[in-house]
Formats: sequence, structure tokens, C-alpha cells
Amino acid sequence: MPTAPLGRVGPIVSRLALGTMTFGVETDEPSAFAQLDAFVQAGGTFVDTADVYGAGASERIIGRWLADRGDAEVVLATKGRFDPPAGSAGASRRSLVRSVDDSLDRLGVDAIDVYFVHGWDQHTPVVETLDTLAGLVRAGKIHSIGWSNVTGWQLAVIVTESKHAGLIAPCVVQPQYNLLDRGIELEVLPCCLDHDVSITPWSVSYTH
Repeated sequence: MPTAPLGRVGPIVSRLALGTMTFGVETDEPSAFAQLDAFVQAGGTFVDTADVYGAGASERIIGRWLADRGDAEVVLATKGRFDPPAGSAGASRRSLVRSVDDSLDRLGVDAIDVYFVHGWDQHTPVVETLDTLAGLVRAGKIHSIGWSNVTGWQLAVIVTESKHAGLIAPCVVQPQYNLLDRGIELEVLPCCLDHDVSITPWSVSYTH
């Protein structure tokens, strides 16, 4: 299967990603294992999940699959922002640190290869989110970062703030993109091209 790097500093992944939103909801564990096995056997390496998929069930299933298939070589992506602790916004330091630790526990891994902030958080300064993610990278809990479902101006703010503060920048964004929803072509795609940020869209999981 063809591969591509995620941005300038992200990992090299298969161009086709396996999205796992249905794991533990519409897809039971044996079927999820079969999908993961078939994907890896076909040369796929990029597996995408989130802490809210099946209220954590997707991450747990992937964690059990990884434990059962000890030799599986995958680049693992997950996300966090929803369901923050009481008194915290989703992309705040307090929320993201807990979210990452909880995802690591469910996945049964030492580090997450690509960690996505699952949407824009208007209540948290971007620099706080970026500083938190940089600390998690330094702690060895995540390796690269991305953002899901952001507009062009939001992505521009994220990239600009990361450069001004000397913090880690996103290597990838994950927007909705398909034949019926092409809105990202107006601003998000040009912004990604300008800043060398990769796109791994949902609905059509193909890395550019």
C-alpha cells in the first residue's frame, strides 16, 4: 500500500487509514479484529480512533487487538476534547492531560503516535492547548499532534500561535471531506498547503 508522511514532522503512514468509529457500537469485537487483521495484511498501518467512539469501547477493542497481535506494526491515532472533567473546557490542560492518560490506559500503549484535538475550543486559549500538548510530547505520551474539524482561520491561528510560542505545530488535520461536502477546498486546503499540514479526512480516509 502506498505511504505518505504526515506533514514535515509527522510519521509515515499508509495512504488509506482505518477509521474505527463503529467499533464497540455497530461492529462487535470479533468483527473489529477481522477488519484490523485484513487492513494490516493489505499493508495498512494508520489506525484512527477517538476516546468518544463507543464511549471508549473502540480504544479498548484496539488495545485488546494490539495485545493479542503482539507483532502488529501500526501508527495509532486517537482524539480527545469531549466529556471534560467538571470545571474544565475540553482542550484545557486539566482536561487533555486526563484524556491522554485515559486513552493510553484503554489502548494499553506507552505513547500515542498522533493525538488529535477533537475540534475547536472557544473557551481555552490556543497557546494553553499547544503548551499542554508540547508537555505531553516531552513526557513521551504522544509523538505528533493534529486537529479535527477546524476552519481555515482556526487552523491559521493554531499554526501561527505554535510558531510564535516555539511550540509543536500540528502535522495533520482531519476534516469532513467527500463529494457532497467540499467546503474545506475554500480555506482549509489552501491553509494546509501553505503550512505543509497533511489532511486525513473522515468520510474519505485518504492521506494527501
